[in-house]
Amino acid sequence: MGVDLPGAPARVQAMANEEWAAERAWICELMRAGKVARDIDELGRVSAATNRFVEEIGDSPERFVIHEAGHAVVAHALGWFAEFVEPEMPDGDAGARTWQLPLHHPTPERVWSHFVEQVVVGVAGTVAEEVEFGLAVPFEAMEMADRAREEYGVSEHQLGRLISHCEDRARTILTVNWPVVRQLADAQAAQDRIEGDELAAILDEVGRGG
Repeated sequence: MGVDLPGAPARVQAMANEEWAAERAWICELMRAGKVARDIDELGRVSAATNRFVEEIGDSPERFVIHEAGHAVVAHALGWFAEFVEPEMPDGDAGARTWQLPLHHPTPERVWSHFVEQVVVGVAGTVAEEVEFGLAVPFEAMEMADRAREEYGVSEHQLGRLISHCEDRARTILTVNWPVVRQLADAQAAQDRIEGDELAAILDEVGRGG
């Protein structure tokens, strides 16, 4: 978020622990609900709070491997195909390439369920970070909320419930399979990209409680 309105960054940076904790909870709720700033002053507040949150969380390699393992484990648990996980790709980003099975004879209900699965997988990386580290910036929840609003016409009131439901579902899968998440994270830390038979062998434990 590059908006830098006068006063907002200084106010947010000056917040003491208790005040900042409340502000951080506010920005997380805003992102998860897909809400937009109501005016220019709130836009400055959103930008400043997001920037401080990102700085606080950081981008350590330990987060990358947990994040991508979370995506892969949840995708596999939902019957998707996981091609690879990699904590550092050539473009500097990390990635877990997963594929959802296509729908045959789609109905509106099945199309919606198909999308909800995408949201569950989409937020799983952030949820895995929260399980391991306690906090994570919910950028992916914000992206999925935007998709739900733009592609499916989901109202702002319903967006928060959708994201909360999908995060809870991802958290349940991850909790049951946390030893698999840790194994996949450790494998990435040791050798970067994990794919093929090695990835299949690790993910084969998903659904068995690790």
